Amino acid sequence: MGSLSIAERKGAGFTLLELRGEIDISTYQNLRRILKKTSPYTNLVVDLAGITRVSSSGLGVLMEATNDSRKTGHTLFLSGTTEIVRLAMESTGFLAHFMLTKTVEEAVLG
Repeated sequence: MGSLSIAERKGAGFTLLELRGEIDISTYQNLRRILKKTSPYTNLVVDLAGITRVSSSGLGVLMEATNDSRKTGHTLFLSGTTEIVRLAMESTGFLAHFMLTKTVEEAVLG
Protein backbone atom coordinates (compact mmCIF):
# COMPACT_ATOMS: atom_id res chain seq x y z
CA MET A 1 0.00 0.00 0.00
CA GLY A 2 1.09 3.53 -0.75
CA SER A 3 1.70 6.50 1.45
CA LEU A 4 0.83 10.13 0.89
CA SER A 5 2.03 13.24 2.70
CA ILE A 6 0.07 16.47 2.39
CA ALA A 7 1.46 19.86 3.39
CA GLU A 8 -1.04 22.72 3.49
CA ARG A 9 -0.09 26.39 3.16
CA LYS A 10 -2.34 29.43 3.01
CA GLY A 11 -1.70 32.37 0.70
CA ALA A 12 -3.53 35.53 -0.30
CA GLY A 13 -6.69 34.21 -1.94
CA PHE A 14 -5.59 30.58 -2.27
CA THR A 15 -4.55 27.45 -0.43
CA LEU A 16 -1.63 25.31 -1.59
CA LEU A 17 -1.56 21.56 -1.00
CA GLU A 18 1.81 19.95 -1.66
CA LEU A 19 1.43 16.21 -2.21
CA ARG A 20 4.21 13.61 -1.99
CA GLY A 21 3.84 9.88 -2.57
CA GLU A 22 0.96 7.88 -4.01
CA ILE A 23 -2.74 8.65 -4.41
CA ASP A 24 -4.36 5.24 -4.37
CA ILE A 25 -6.98 3.11 -2.64
CA SER A 26 -5.13 3.35 0.68
CA THR A 27 -4.58 7.13 0.65
CA TYR A 28 -7.37 8.78 -1.31
CA GLN A 29 -9.82 9.07 1.61
CA ASN A 30 -7.51 11.35 3.58
CA LEU A 31 -6.94 13.51 0.49
CA ARG A 32 -10.72 13.63 -0.09
CA ARG A 33 -11.30 14.81 3.48
CA ILE A 34 -8.79 17.66 3.11
CA LEU A 35 -10.09 18.67 -0.32
CA LYS A 36 -13.71 18.67 0.93
CA LYS A 37 -12.85 21.10 3.71
CA THR A 38 -10.84 23.37 1.38
CA SER A 39 -11.95 23.34 -2.27
CA PRO A 40 -15.39 24.97 -1.92
CA TYR A 41 -14.04 27.91 0.09
CA THR A 42 -10.99 29.22 -1.74
CA ASN A 43 -8.95 28.88 -4.89
CA LEU A 44 -6.83 25.79 -4.49
CA VAL A 45 -3.46 24.82 -5.94
CA VAL A 46 -2.59 21.14 -5.68
CA ASP A 47 1.10 20.54 -6.35
CA LEU A 48 1.48 17.06 -7.85
CA ALA A 49 5.22 17.24 -8.57
CA GLY A 50 5.90 14.73 -5.79
CA ILE A 51 3.32 12.16 -6.87
CA THR A 52 4.80 8.84 -8.00
CA ARG A 53 1.52 6.97 -8.63
CA VAL A 54 -2.15 7.82 -9.01
CA SER A 55 -5.03 5.35 -9.27
CA SER A 56 -8.52 5.86 -10.65
CA SER A 57 -9.67 6.50 -7.07
CA GLY A 58 -7.15 9.32 -6.81
CA LEU A 59 -8.23 10.85 -10.10
CA GLY A 60 -11.85 10.62 -9.00
CA VAL A 61 -11.09 12.60 -5.84
CA LEU A 62 -9.32 15.31 -7.85
CA MET A 63 -12.25 15.47 -10.29
CA GLU A 64 -14.74 15.72 -7.42
CA ALA A 65 -12.76 18.58 -5.85
CA THR A 66 -12.53 20.35 -9.22
CA ASN A 67 -16.32 20.19 -9.55
CA ASP A 68 -16.84 21.35 -5.94
CA SER A 69 -14.59 24.35 -6.58
CA ARG A 70 -16.41 25.32 -9.77
CA LYS A 71 -19.82 25.13 -8.08
CA THR A 72 -18.74 27.80 -5.61
CA GLY A 73 -16.97 30.05 -8.12
CA HIS A 74 -13.45 28.98 -7.23
CA THR A 75 -10.71 27.34 -9.24
CA LEU A 76 -8.67 24.23 -8.49
CA PHE A 77 -5.30 24.21 -10.22
CA LEU A 78 -3.17 21.09 -10.59
CA SER A 79 0.47 22.05 -10.90
CA GLY A 80 3.64 20.13 -11.59
CA THR A 81 1.92 17.07 -13.01
CA THR A 82 4.40 14.28 -13.54
CA GLU A 83 4.40 12.08 -16.64
CA ILE A 84 2.79 9.29 -14.61
CA VAL A 85 -0.07 11.54 -13.51
CA ARG A 86 -0.54 13.03 -16.98
CA LEU A 87 -0.74 9.57 -18.57
CA ALA A 88 -3.34 8.47 -16.03
CA MET A 89 -5.40 11.59 -16.77
CA GLU A 90 -5.16 11.02 -20.51
CA SER A 91 -6.07 7.34 -20.33
CA THR A 92 -9.24 8.09 -18.32
CA GLY A 93 -10.29 11.08 -20.42
CA PHE A 94 -10.02 13.40 -17.40
CA LEU A 95 -7.16 15.55 -18.71
CA ALA A 96 -9.40 18.11 -20.42
CA HIS A 97 -11.42 18.65 -17.22
CA PHE A 98 -8.51 19.88 -15.09
CA MET A 99 -6.88 23.31 -14.97
CA LEU A 100 -3.19 22.40 -15.30
CA THR A 101 -0.19 24.63 -14.68
CA LYS A 102 3.48 23.78 -14.97
CA THR A 103 4.38 25.40 -11.66
CA VAL A 104 2.76 26.57 -8.45
CA GLU A 105 3.88 30.11 -9.29
CA GLU A 106 2.01 30.00 -12.60
CA ALA A 107 -1.18 29.02 -10.80
CA VAL A 108 -0.83 31.67 -8.11
CA LEU A 109 0.27 34.55 -10.34
CA GLY A 110 -1.99 33.68 -13.27
